[in-house]
Amino acid sequence: MILGLAISVPIVVWGSTLVVKWVERYPMILWGGAAVLGWTAAKMIASEPLLAPWFVAWPVARTAVYALAVGGLVAFPLWRSLSQQQRAQGAVLVLLVAWLTLFGWIERQMGARLDIFENWRWDDELIDLVRWVGWIPFAIWLGRRFKQ
Repeated sequence: MILGLAISVPIVVWGSTLVVKWVERYPMILWGGAAVLGWTAAKMIASEPLLAPWFVAWPVARTAVYALAVGGLVAFPLWRSLSQQQRAQGAVLVLLVAWLTLFGWIERQMGARLDIFENWRWDDELIDLVRWVGWIPFAIWLGRRFKQ
């Protein structure tokens, strides 16, 4: 046992010193580590015996758990390190993605088509107009909000 400790303790000390030097030189290692921890947490949540049948029935929920766990552990610290202008730009980007996703879902629910020459209906064009222009006032509001 003493021989094992005599060998393993210096290896652990040397290894941790090496990892600290790598992290100081390449800080992105921390982001990768956070992503791995988030992935592991999401995998543990999704494979929990009480929740697994529910996640099998709702695969979108499983994807959302992975996105929230990994994205949360990476996005929140990154968000705090950004300047106000970069935060505003990021918020507008997230708003745009959520907005377009929502209207894509609405379009699928309505059975609308993007081809204006086939089965053209007024509600199709109205959805496209709101989809591509409607997010702009919210983007302006977010930009002003972050400048305060």
